Amino acid sequence: ETPQIVINKLALAPAQDVNLEHFEAPPAFDPVQLREEILAILRGLPDEQYRLVAESYLNDEAFMARFEIGPAARMMHHPYKFGLLEHVHSVMQLGVSLCDHYSWVDRSLVLLGLFLHDSGKVVELIGENVPGYSVEGELLGHITIGINMLDRKLQELGEQIPHHKGVLLKHVILSHHENAEFGSPKPPMLPEAQVVHAIEALDAKMNAFMR
Repeated sequence: ETPQIVINKLALAPAQDVNLEHFEAPPAFDPVQLREEILAILRGLPDEQYRLVAESYLNDEAFMARFEIGPAARMMHHPYKFGLLEHVHSVMQLGVSLCDHYSWVDRSLVLLGLFLHDSGKVVELIGENVPGYSVEGELLGHITIGINMLDRKLQELGEQIPHHKGVLLKHVILSHHENAEFGSPKPPMLPEAQVVHAIEALDAKMNAFMR
């Protein structure tokens, strides 16, 4: 016979009696180290204007608070606490290698694009241990949220960032899912956008395979 458990009564445990660490798997990496390595890459971008865009996010306490602990997806890839940090760190490390290989692409655009490609997920997803979608996530999606967020940052920076550079960065974010079926209104139409899409898709799928 198959053993069975019969539950006759459930009661909510008092918060002070629950140690949430007992229900969390410890990360297989040091989140502080990953954060510092991401910051080092961004602060070393060759393009001064793209560095200013990066700093506007790094100085945004609300953004960074969610970026550093949030999941990268509800189910598909990195769907756990610190998952977004892990995913972005991984793609940026790959981005450094590919930019070394394809030295003719705009290194700053690729690496900043990789940092920001899933930036909208800080709003799209809620919860760490059991990720779910916010109202904005359900109705808008992370790409739209990310573009709106970038628009606000560019408006704050004003004339410090040339208009065409903002457009290029928006395209990289918009196209990182490659086609409309997966949420991108435009396919990659720049070599930098193609690199970002290829790296992001690879890392997402490799995490799914690993898990």
